[in-house]
Amino acid sequence: MSCFFILFFVTFFCTTSSCISYNATVSLDGKGDYTTIGAAIAAAPNNSDSRFIIHVKPGMYFEYIKIESSKTFITLKGDDGSTTTIVGNRSQATGFGTADSATFVDFIFGNALAVFQDCRIYARLLNNIVTVTAQSKEYKLQLSGISFQNCSVMASPELGPVNEMIVFLGHPWRDYSTVIFMESFLDSVVNPAGWSEWFNSSSLKLLFYAEYGNRGSGANLSERVKWSGFHAIENRKEATRFSVRQFINGTTWLPVETGVPYRPDL
Repeated sequence: MSCFFILFFVTFFCTTSSCISYNATVSLDGKGDYTTIGAAIAAAPNNSDSRFIIHVKPGMYFEYIKIESSKTFITLKGDDGSTTTIVGNRSQATGFGTADSATFVDFIFGNALAVFQDCRIYARLLNNIVTVTAQSKEYKLQLSGISFQNCSVMASPELGPVNEMIVFLGHPWRDYSTVIFMESFLDSVVNPAGWSEWFNSSSLKLLFYAEYGNRGSGANLSERVKWSGFHAIENRKEATRFSVRQFINGTTWLPVETGVPYRPDL
């Protein structure tokens, strides 16, 4: 499986069209180039070596976004995390597979090298176990893993006060699963163990799960799993390995003209 690089953001500091030159604009009111995100992606050139920037104007977009491997260097940029949203209701129970559905479990999954910065991750299903990640790094030297920096893991606001500790940060889909949570807020819904097993316990010594500098009642490490593959990082220099600069070489491929804000380091 080929690797790809992703950087996700919730907030945007540059929110006006004067800040950046867009290749396409999507607007539900018909005042843009397209009314759906899918149509804008389809219009992007195939196998391009130039970035294609799509501005998604405020609105709730009910569609399922699929970016084929031929659609290279695509950037989707909304105005902010509260006014530009993409929603859907597919699930395994309605006949869609893992890759084609929204889900409450393993909702960040796969074999990729990715950084999530400033994201809000909500558990929306009570009376059930919620696992944030199912990362599937397949061999030790593969460039694959997920890093979370300054994110929040909590119950969805509409649920009100939640006393159950139902959320696990991850479980290994493949033996060398790699996930790091650092400088993030982990609310009380996070189970004290932090991480859960998959079906094959042999991966517990091969995986790399780590936490560094997290805060919140769910960040207490005293009852975390005792696996040899789990690491409570205390050294800032070691944690820096999972920053945008070092983990995905972000400073070399995140051009200023995209308008995407990021912090290269801790």
